[in-house]
Amino acid sequence: MTSNYVCEDNFKNAYADALLSIRNDTEGAVAQCLNATRSPEKAGPYADDAPARERACRDGLFLSENSKLLRDRMLNALQEEQLRSAVSSMGLVDAFALTEGQCWASQSHDGRHYPMLVPTMVTELLTVVRRRLLGRAVASGRSAARASRGRPWRT
Repeated sequence: MTSNYVCEDNFKNAYADALLSIRNDTEGAVAQCLNATRSPEKAGPYADDAPARERACRDGLFLSENSKLLRDRMLNALQEEQLRSAVSSMGLVDAFALTEGQCWASQSHDGRHYPMLVPTMVTELLTVVRRRLLGRAVASGRSAARASRGRPWRT
C-alpha cells in the first residue's frame, strides 16, 4: 500500500502552523532537519552523507507534493523488486491514487487519514490478496495436473 495524499487544506492548529512555517522558510526547515539528523543514531549509515540527508530532509517535509514523491519512490522500489525477483506482479493498493484530491474524505483537521475511504482501501486490498491467492491456486492446479500425468494409476 502506498502512502496517502497529504491534503494541506485540511491542516488545522499545530499542523497548519507547521505547514505555514515550512512554506515560509523551507530552507530553514531543511536546516533544522539536517541539524537534528547529524548523529549515527538518527541518520544511521547516512550520518556522514550530507547530500543524502539533505535530500531526505527536503523530500520528507510534510507537504502534499512530497507525499507524491514518497508514492513515486515506493512504486519505483516495487518495480525494481519485481525485476530483481522475476515476480510478474506483487499486487499493490495505491492509496495515494485513491486519496489524491479527496480532501472531503479526510477529517476536517487532519489531511493525512481518510476514514471515509477505508472501506474502499480494504476492498482494494482484498482484491489484491484474492488475485494472488487465485493465481497460486491456478498455478498449483497446473502443477498437480502435470504431476498426475506421470502416475500410472491416473491414466
